[in-house]
Amino acid sequence: MNQILYTFRRTIQHYIDGSFILIAATVIAIIIANSPFSSSYFSFWEQTFSLQIGDFDFFAYKGESMTLMQVINEFLMAIFFFTIGLEIKREILVGELSTMKTALLPIIGAIGGMVLP
Repeated sequence: MNQILYTFRRTIQHYIDGSFILIAATVIAIIIANSPFSSSYFSFWEQTFSLQIGDFDFFAYKGESMTLMQVINEFLMAIFFFTIGLEIKREILVGELSTMKTALLPIIGAIGGMVLP
């Protein structure tokens, strides 16, 4: 029993630490974006980003290199949502959402989140 509580406490602490980092980064970005340094901040996100091997550029769209913001929005977010999809699939097949009784509330919440907005 003591081992279970220790594992639970470590897991919660890990997630809390990550959330604090995310909140701190968000607050810092908001402050910088609304400060006199905002032009430097926005020009940072507009820098071109390329990864070339020979003539092939992995981050080019219609022959032009993508900006750092476009790379994040198009490439990294696709990987993020792919990972989330795999995690949801695992939960449905073998995890806590494997029975209809436990999956009903998240399903209703997801449908409400799509219908109401």
